[in-house]
Formats: sequence, structure tokens, C-alpha cells
Amino acid sequence: MSNRGDSVGCEVGGARRSSVCGSVLIGDGGRLIDPTYMIRAIPSNASDNIYCTLLAHGAVHGAMAGYTGFTVGPVNSKQAYIPIARVTERPKTVELTGRMWARLLASTNQPSFIASDQEIVDIEMMKI
Repeated sequence: MSNRGDSVGCEVGGARRSSVCGSVLIGDGGRLIDPTYMIRAIPSNASDNIYCTLLAHGAVHGAMAGYTGFTVGPVNSKQAYIPIARVTERPKTVELTGRMWARLLASTNQPSFIASDQEIVDIEMMKI
């Protein structure tokens, strides 16, 4: 019961559930899985912490200066305010055979699921 005397409860499937003594049962609200826990499988290292601190400081300074609609990031080795419209104006692609992707896989200890050049050649030979 609320302070005004109204019945308070959780309706499940259109009908209220109640216990043997008549008390209204509140159903399970579900579980919250925070997506940030799914992003990294390994703990952050010192350089990650420093980089995140720099980004956070830049974002706070920009917000306190009155800027809106921006993000913070490195441009020519300097921290810069970047308009969100500029960041999202065209999609950025990642070359899965490039050096930056290899660095990401190495730093996060993830396996590469890309077939090697020899496997690609073998697959092409099987098609003939």
C-alpha cells in the first residue's frame, strides 16, 4: 500500500500475483548487464588509465567552457575538441589485414579469425 492507501504492485501478464497471505508480489525486474563489462576481456593497463584520464579531463574542460556537441581526441599528437558532426560525417573502415588491426589484436590478446594468405589460395584452388 502506498501512503495514500493505493495498492502498489507489479502486474505480470495483466494479472496481479499475490502470496498466500494476500500480499502483492513484485516480479523479477530482470538483470542489467552493463555493456562496458563485455567490451574488454582483460583488465586495463597503466597507459589505458592515463589515456582515459586525458580524455576525461579534456571533455570536462570543454563542457565547463560551454562547448556542446563535441568529443575529445588526439589530432596531430595534440588533444583537440572535435565536433560530433565531423566525426560521424562518413563511416570509417578498418583494414583487417593492416598494421593497426594487428596492434589491436596483439594488445587485447585476441586471436585473428582471418584466414592466412595460404589458406585463401588453398580455398581458391578447391573452387577450380
